[in-house]
Amino acid sequence: MNAQIPSAQQAHFSDPAHLLRPRCDLCVALCCVAPDFTAEQGFAFDKAAHTPCRNLSKNCQCAIHPQLVARGFPGCVSFDCFGAGQRVVAMFGGRSWQPDAASPAAAELFAAYRIMRDLHELLMLLAQAHKRFANHPETLVQAALRFADINRLCELPIAEFLSLSVATLRRDTQLWLQSLRALV
Repeated sequence: MNAQIPSAQQAHFSDPAHLLRPRCDLCVALCCVAPDFTAEQGFAFDKAAHTPCRNLSKNCQCAIHPQLVARGFPGCVSFDCFGAGQRVVAMFGGRSWQPDAASPAAAELFAAYRIMRDLHELLMLLAQAHKRFANHPETLVQAALRFADINRLCELPIAEFLSLSVATLRRDTQLWLQSLRALV
C-alpha cells in the first residue's frame, strides 16, 4: 500500500492537539456528571452516573480543584477526556445538562459524551502511534487514515452519532496497534 494521506486529512492529523486537548472552559463539566466513579478508582466517594459530583459548583467548576489529591481525588487529576467534553457541548450547540441532570435532554448529552470519549481515546492512541512510528511511512499513512475515519464519526449528525457502537471499532483499532509491536 502506497497510499497518500489526503491533504485535508493530513492537516487535521498533523497537529491533533486542537482536537485532543481538553478545554474545560468550553465544557459543562460532563466528566463530573456523566460517568460513575468509585473510591476504588481514586475518588473519595462513590458517585452514580448522570449525577453531579458533590464538589461541582453551580457554574460547572470544581470547588476543590486545587486540593484534589489532598481531598482524596487523584482519579480526577489523572482523568483526561481528550477533548471529548467540549466537542459534545459544541455538537449540541452549547447545551448543558443543567438544570436537571435527570432530564431526557441531559441523558442524550451524557450518551453522546460516553461515545465521544471512547472515540477521542482511540484518536489519542492513533496520534501516539503516528508519533511513535515516524520512521515507518506505511504505518504513518495507516494511522492517519484511521484517525480521519474515526474523526469523521465524531462529526456525524446527532441522531446517527448516538446510534454508534464503538466496540468493534475499538477492537479493530487495538488489534492494529498490537500488530505494530513487530516494528518495535
